[in-house]
Amino acid sequence: DSDKEKQQRLLVSGPVNGNFDTFFGGIRRLHARNGPFDAVLCTGQFLASTKEENDTLRSCVEQEAIPLPVYFVAQSRRDIEEAKRLAGEDDGNDGEVRVCAQLSCLGTAGVKVASGLKIAFVGNAVNFDQTLSTLKGFAWIGSADILLSSQWPKGIMGRLENWKAVADTTGGDATTYRCSTADGTMREFSLPHVAETATLGTVVELMKPRYHFVGGTGVWLERPPFVHGGGRDKGFCRFFSLGDYGNKDKVKFIYAFKIVIPRPREEKAPKEYTLNPFVDPVATGKRKLEANGQGRSVRPRTSAPRRQECWFCLQNPNIETHLITHVGKTCYMALAKGGVHPTWHVLVVPIEHCVTSYGLRPGVSEELEATVTSIEKMYASMNMQCILWERSIPSKSCSDPHVHLQLHPIEAPQTAKVGEILVQEAERCGVKLHCANGNQQPSSLDVPYFRARLPGGITYYASGEACSDLPFQLGRKALCIVRKQPERIDWRRCVLRPEHESHHAEEFKKSYCPFVPK
Repeated sequence: DSDKEKQQRLLVSGPVNGNFDTFFGGIRRLHARNGPFDAVLCTGQFLASTKEENDTLRSCVEQEAIPLPVYFVAQSRRDIEEAKRLAGEDDGNDGEVRVCAQLSCLGTAGVKVASGLKIAFVGNAVNFDQTLSTLKGFAWIGSADILLSSQWPKGIMGRLENWKAVADTTGGDATTYRCSTADGTMREFSLPHVAETATLGTVVELMKPRYHFVGGTGVWLERPPFVHGGGRDKGFCRFFSLGDYGNKDKVKFIYAFKIVIPRPREEKAPKEYTLNPFVDPVATGKRKLEANGQGRSVRPRTSAPRRQECWFCLQNPNIETHLITHVGKTCYMALAKGGVHPTWHVLVVPIEHCVTSYGLRPGVSEELEATVTSIEKMYASMNMQCILWERSIPSKSCSDPHVHLQLHPIEAPQTAKVGEILVQEAERCGVKLHCANGNQQPSSLDVPYFRARLPGGITYYASGEACSDLPFQLGRKALCIVRKQPERIDWRRCVLRPEHESHHAEEFKKSYCPFVPK
């Protein structure tokens, strides 16, 4: 594996249904005997049906700490409200809820990026159109590593050339299959009939997960992997159905496996795999998804090549997701690569490729500023102030740079000195930096500019073609001179190994958690 690749060991659980003592006891034993594992992902219904039963969760985790992160999916709005009640939250946020240390409710639909692992999830009682719209908003992540759902996608048992349904059994409640395995042997088994949801096939095609886990059907099944629409270069999906955790019928309810992050560019084909059960291989080359039982033509998703090469576009398949510390609706945060300070130097970036922070769509600029304010509050809790800088200046290698704000904490006595050095360094290049209170906007959105905002709203800025003469790292250089760290002016000399960067990202997340905008 390359330095950028890492292997995670995961546990996936079937529905817990409020059996917290049994579940957490089993997880602790598995983690101690067969671990360590990196996380537990729970499919299906996790919480109990009553508040009284859910209240036992507190005592369960207070008696003995949860040894690793556990994530579960809200199956309905009620689950979100109950998770908030257990967490002591009363805000209107419908996103992830941290119920207690190491236990999080992901929400009813979306994508969670945890230590580089991309987890897509869909609850049970959700509006499909809204769910699909939500997931499309995460198209920047590319394909998901894991999909969690509580129902089977309609047609999942299709394209199984080596699996032959030979008889209905148990009064029509199950089907007996006879199949040949990869080693040529024949086996026969009975599979209960399971309710299938046609629209989940669309979700699978959209997210293209490497693994799809389902809980809530009471059935254990490991389907042969299938090729995603688009061919082998799009990868394979492995489908698993899990029984309820601790069920008396001893249906398999826990699955342990290893996964390499990020997804390898060239995935080795499994010994046995099938065609995609959701795609109609018509000769025209168009893709038809089974949606609500009807064939529907879908145009393949494409991205402009520059978006796949841009350092800050999340569509870039090589983006270093382990540096990302928070993803909002329209903006995301990431640690600066080779930051002045490895933990506290952070970037705030619009998800959409924009060349200026002054021409953002409605809602984006508001979220951008709210995120900046939240970081300023975090710095204030450290008895530090905030310096912010950005540049929107085309270069020979990039004619439409993806705008991003850089933020770094600074001690109050150092702020005036930063302003002086900014002016001095600009004058050396023949550029005059203006000083004013509040934000200064360029005359038009296609005019290059540089700006630095110091505590108190003091802004240093320059605009026009002369900005191209400014040092690329002007803001960073001024900060490093004031901090008496000239050796850190060149970010390339400050790059750490990925595992160390991940450690600093996790440290930032823990500190930032209380300040996430509501």
